[in-house]
Amino acid sequence: MEESDVRKALIFIPDISGFTEFVNNTEITHAKHIISEQLEILIDSNEIGLEVSEVEGDAILFYRFGQAPTAAELLAQVQKMFVNFHANLKRYETQRICQCGACSGTSNLALKFVTHYGELVLEQIKTHTKLFGKDLIVAHRLLKNQVPEREYSLITHELIDACSAWVDMKQTAWSDPVEGEETYDFGIAKYCYLPLKELESHIPEPRIEDFALKGPSRKIMDFEQVVEAPID
Repeated sequence: MEESDVRKALIFIPDISGFTEFVNNTEITHAKHIISEQLEILIDSNEIGLEVSEVEGDAILFYRFGQAPTAAELLAQVQKMFVNFHANLKRYETQRICQCGACSGTSNLALKFVTHYGELVLEQIKTHTKLFGKDLIVAHRLLKNQVPEREYSLITHELIDACSAWVDMKQTAWSDPVEGEETYDFGIAKYCYLPLKELESHIPEPRIEDFALKGPSRKIMDFEQVVEAPID
């Protein structure tokens, strides 16, 4: 690995909380579909030029080589993903037809973000590309932390220090950042985090869709049968 291959990059990981319990305790076919749909929504909500490195079950490893984002840029991206993620879950809550455990249990899913800035190397392994670097380990370790919030955006001090515009975070953010730190095998990782609860007011109510056929129609067939079974 050449020193010239090492580049500064943003590491951005949205992680779905409640994933393990959701998959283990519900119908696997529908649970798989719902999680896949939610991950696709996160990918489609990318507005700051993030690249997908891997989809890791309940999380997406995004990265972006180059300069660190501003506080306004990063927080707008977090808000976009959070709102779109929960807007689709709300659609399951209000418009579902299926009453299985997966479709009725979507409200138990939550979203958290870990963002870090450091050095990465992009390696080609046959037809696959993979990220390497100690800063990638830092970001993954931070997914396990002592933050007391269910949904939050965690931002490391390395990312904050990489861009002078981060001094304006208190004016940009929807709530005051809370400082924290974790001790891992590589040392101490310092960060701040923003609870995401205040963003819930931005989640739109589901739109009632009209699936009726457009234009004139006529009855082709009529059939009726009594089914002797409980209504459930």
